[in-house]
Amino acid sequence: MSDNVKNILEWVYCIIIALVLALLFRYFIATPTIVKMRSMYPTLQENQRLILNRTGRITKKSPKVGDIITFESPSKAYTRD
Repeated sequence: MSDNVKNILEWVYCIIIALVLALLFRYFIATPTIVKMRSMYPTLQENQRLILNRTGRITKKSPKVGDIITFESPSKAYTRD
C-alpha cells in the first residue's frame, strides 16, 4: 500500500473511533439540552442550556430530593376514544 492510502485509512479509523466515543458519551454519560418551555420557571429559565447527567440510568441510582428529572416526550400521542 502506498503512504497516501495508509494515511487516509488512518484518518478514517480515527474519525470512526471519535464518532463511536462521542455517541457513547452522549447516550450513556451526559448530553446537552436546551430548556424550551417556561414550565420550570423560576428554577430554570427558557433557552437555558443544560448538561444532563445520564449515569443514573446506568447505575439504577434513585433521584434525591432537589434533583431535576427530565424525560423525553412520547413520539405518539395517546388519547382516549
